[in-house]
Amino acid sequence: MIRSFGDASGRPAILPLRGRRGSFAVLVNRYAGDPRVRTLLQELLRVKAVRRLPDKRLEVLSPTFATARWDDSGIEVVGERVRDLLTTLVHNLKHPSRPRYVRFVVNREVDPRFGPLLMRDLTEQAEVLADTFEDALNDPERTIRPARSAQDAQTRGCVYFRGGGGDAG
Repeated sequence: MIRSFGDASGRPAILPLRGRRGSFAVLVNRYAGDPRVRTLLQELLRVKAVRRLPDKRLEVLSPTFATARWDDSGIEVVGERVRDLLTTLVHNLKHPSRPRYVRFVVNREVDPRFGPLLMRDLTEQAEVLADTFEDALNDPERTIRPARSAQDAQTRGCVYFRGGGGDAG
């Protein structure tokens, strides 16, 4: 941990939100280079990387910023997404005249100071796009209602990945 933001044993110190020295705001301004302290704090609280103590000070819970947790449900979601991606890729190999859409966009040289804020903005944009896809895919006028006799129905979906802190492979 950076010396002025750690305790005597090198663990992250419990920090006040504001203050001239050794505060969360000073840490953010020094290392993230962004004046939006509250925005960054809200995201760190959301992903449970920090927690607010009853006395309003902040405690670090995770040494890294990551939006995914590797619990059973998180691993299941990753598995479902990988299955969907592989299904799309196999379809595109078998049916090149009717490809499904897959696109990856990567920058391996993002300034680490802007990573968390960039991912927040991209995630918000992806959520809006995914909501638009969901509305179109689940339009009641385009959905077959359950009936007594068999009906032809197709499964359609869109795959998108939410980025997080860390390296992209």
